[in-house]
Amino acid sequence: MLKFTATGLVAGTGFFTSQQWQTVNLSAYAVDIDAGKVRLDAGAFVDRVPGDAETDTRFDLRVLAFPGSPGTFPTDYPPPVGQIRSTTINSTAGSWQQLQVQFEVLPVGTRYVAVEIYPYEDVVDDGTLPEFDGHYADDVSLVLTKLP
Repeated sequence: MLKFTATGLVAGTGFFTSQQWQTVNLSAYAVDIDAGKVRLDAGAFVDRVPGDAETDTRFDLRVLAFPGSPGTFPTDYPPPVGQIRSTTINSTAGSWQQLQVQFEVLPVGTRYVAVEIYPYEDVVDDGTLPEFDGHYADDVSLVLTKLP
């Protein structure tokens, strides 16, 4: 389980967020990806404490597909249009909720993906610790499926 406590400025956006990234090298599957035969499913469960009227509620999950090597991340960010899948949820306190995204078929040329999960200061954007009252993620998954 991962607990989010603080945020930082997202370069070039003016927004503050707390995020966790995982890059996954998919180059071993290049032939199948370029043949349009690989689907990707990602998911995570999120929860937060009830808090008060100033408790932020939003969580996001994104998967970004890139050409090249994971060693070039985050320089590659943001990716070309059409290579992002994302979902957002306004969470219910005390209830684990699932976020899910899917690439029906990974884009040709994909050699790695970056999975990003984060809570977002959608109610009160403050800079004092702790910024999140008790925001958690668990059971993050990434599943590749070879299509016929």
